[in-house]
Amino acid sequence: MSALSLGLFCLLVCARERQEEVPKPGAPAAAPNEWNAELLPDRSIYRPYLANPRQSHTGTKIQFPVRTGRESHIKIDNVLGSFRPLALWTDPNAPDTEMELFVEAAVFSRFDIEEQYDLDASDYRFGFPIVYRDGNVAMKLHVYHLTSHLGDEYISRVGRDRDSYHLEEAAAAASIQLEEFRVYAELGVGVYVGPATQSGRVEAGAEWIGQAWFSRVAPYTALDLETRNEIDWDVNASLMAGLMVLPKNGGNGFRGFLEYYRGHDQQTQFKSEVEHYYAIGVSTDF
Repeated sequence: MSALSLGLFCLLVCARERQEEVPKPGAPAAAPNEWNAELLPDRSIYRPYLANPRQSHTGTKIQFPVRTGRESHIKIDNVLGSFRPLALWTDPNAPDTEMELFVEAAVFSRFDIEEQYDLDASDYRFGFPIVYRDGNVAMKLHVYHLTSHLGDEYISRVGRDRDSYHLEEAAAAASIQLEEFRVYAELGVGVYVGPATQSGRVEAGAEWIGQAWFSRVAPYTALDLETRNEIDWDVNASLMAGLMVLPKNGGNGFRGFLEYYRGHDQQTQFKSEVEHYYAIGVSTDF
């Protein structure tokens, strides 16, 4: 009799637990474990490298050469482009985990002031980076295209033929944000290279953005080091410092800077030549 009573008691308890597990009519269903998607978000989880002269942005700078020779002329380096997010995925159960797809494109043109502003060359670039962030660590996969063209005025003046330079590269990168500091490293491998191009690139750098003054103005410094197979693994070094106006309501930031550069010419038509200069400029790229 006691065994029967115990069995009935267990059945009643189990039935009650099953009844409690059934959602009541009108009760909200449990949130599925799915990522939320946002098109054209107003924030970016991977800022372009501040000191890299070849990140897609819009800006201009005046270069004052240190060395003699072809690079003894003062040059204007103009960039027209952008690095913009297309879609952002967030995990509602993990706010520090995000994924974002970008599009980046730019044209880099250099003009010789002392040759009546003749165009030396232009490089064209576009790509589609995708970034995954977990806490203060962000990882990027980036496929981009780069092609280079010699200026008509330069060809007429010097009589040189254009090098057939074009590159499709796949790059993997990681960055770590530590309060006011960010460090990053990137490795690139050519997927398709032209006759005047070689595969292989390594890049690393560090950035510091200080506390904002007047809520939006902040000092910063940045260092970028890059080497490529096509320049026999010589190191290009760019050191930069300046002030930035932080973006507001999803807009673009603005910054002014002083730059010191030493390495191979950033215009890929002249990549075998060495340049050494100081520069002053402005940029909108974050």
